[in-house]
Amino acid sequence: DVAPIIKEDKTMVPLRYIAETMNAEVKFNHLTKTVTIEKGNKKFSLKADTISNGRTLVPLRYIAENLDCNVIWIADSKDIIIVK
Repeated sequence: DVAPIIKEDKTMVPLRYIAETMNAEVKFNHLTKTVTIEKGNKKFSLKADTISNGRTLVPLRYIAENLDCNVIWIADSKDIIIVK
């Protein structure tokens, strides 16, 4: 429900949508504004510093690669493909 945006040459996407699509669990700490993503034995956190319409936006490549996926940028069509 929130469109991706480009910020500082990074594609920012809604965290919960992308993480849950990759079967990861998302937890948000309101006090520290930190998001924790867990999937199997993988666990990592980041600051929620970009928020749009109540959604935390995060760098797509950072999330995908930390969940063992590859990100392919197709410049001609401006498409992004995520491969497990």
